[in-house]
Amino acid sequence: MVKREKSKRSQQGDKMRDIKLRVWTGKEYRYPPSMNEWDIEDACMFIDYVNRHDSVLEQFTGLKDKNGKEIYEGDILSRESFTPWVVTFEKGSFCIANITFQCRLFSCFDVDVTDREIIGNIHENPELMTNTEKVL
Repeated sequence: MVKREKSKRSQQGDKMRDIKLRVWTGKEYRYPPSMNEWDIEDACMFIDYVNRHDSVLEQFTGLKDKNGKEIYEGDILSRESFTPWVVTFEKGSFCIANITFQCRLFSCFDVDVTDREIIGNIHENPELMTNTEKVL
């Protein structure tokens, strides 16, 4: 990938949130470099790759679980004895949907996720997705 020159904003020390993606290939997750490092050619090649390989894109929420692990769309979170929640992206916001009660009322930014941990994801751990057909 071609490295672009720093913008005036980054030269001044202001830092925008890294836009990170992970790609589910159908077999494994791949983690491309932060989109902040891409130029237009890199973005076009990446989108073409995803489309040709029928891959699934999932974006980093900007949040971390109680173990400091980055939370992405499709992750399944749990808190000790509570039911699991799946991270989704809807109407311009990251949300967590309760798997058991099939509700999706909470924005990730309205709920303290620092007391939850990632117990899996919707692709590698489908067995954790019992009763979620209506949620997703």
